[in-house]
Amino acid sequence: MSVVPFKPQHMRIGVLTAALQELTPRKVRDADPDKAIEDWLQFGRELGADDIQLSAALHPSESDVPPEAMLDPVANTLDLRRPFDKARASRVEQAVASTGVKISDVAYFDNLLHHDAATREKKHDFLLRVFDALGMCFGSFASFQHRLLLGGFLQGAKARDRMRVAGVLAVIHGLAPR
Repeated sequence: MSVVPFKPQHMRIGVLTAALQELTPRKVRDADPDKAIEDWLQFGRELGADDIQLSAALHPSESDVPPEAMLDPVANTLDLRRPFDKARASRVEQAVASTGVKISDVAYFDNLLHHDAATREKKHDFLLRVFDALGMCFGSFASFQHRLLLGGFLQGAKARDRMRVAGVLAVIHGLAPR
């Protein structure tokens, strides 16, 4: 058996955006849904972080769980009450380029198997919007998170929704054009 010399490797350091509540005050974020992403990328740069893990969640005004019952009622750094269109994607990509901080992945933790069909559908629809945003903006996105999220979603998803997610994953993994 041969001995291989130790070669240290740089480990990327990231910050979960849900970790610090109200970096961008709710009033500001509600008026400008992409300001929180820009602020987090800048804050990550100031911290010396390589990446941010972008939190996504239903806005507190749309959630089935009241804000006072949540551990983190402001986890919607990626605010999808408005469609995430090309202009929004471009703005986020410009902020990534200007700060040098990348978005490692998007975190969305919710009960995708909710007992109430209407609530479950709302959460599934939101997850689809998250994947649509990823496909538009984060072409290099590759994370274990989406594998965890899909387990509950795919059990009850419609065939067209499963195909939509598969298409976005193909873009994310470089198997299809953006």
